[in-house]
Amino acid sequence: MNCYTHNENTAFGVCKYCTKAVCPECAIDTNEGLGCSETCVQEIKSYNLMMNKSKDLYGIGKEGKKMPITIIMYSLFSVVFFLVGAYNTMNGLGIDIVSLGFGIIFGVVGVVYYLRNKKLGTNF
Repeated sequence: MNCYTHNENTAFGVCKYCTKAVCPECAIDTNEGLGCSETCVQEIKSYNLMMNKSKDLYGIGKEGKKMPITIIMYSLFSVVFFLVGAYNTMNGLGIDIVSLGFGIIFGVVGVVYYLRNKKLGTNF
């Protein structure tokens, strides 16, 4: 395979962004992949930044993994709605079906998300 820019040179790698073949003359090493131009180098840096932030968000590749924010939020909503429903029911306001229902629904969704993340191995 020959270089995309210098057809006479043999390529020794490909650009991580645009996948064009590159020779040693036009290859730019980003320490996280090869680039063929400054535009591609910037895109590679942006891509790697995005991937690293995603890894942090999902707790991938770290010893101290953290629970995803969606599970925490669904759990909090579940507790708040359920407590409001229980409080209204206990104070003689009748059974607060709406609040209790939302509490149960958010609780079930939180458990489903927890089990899904556990199965995928992205956290915990």
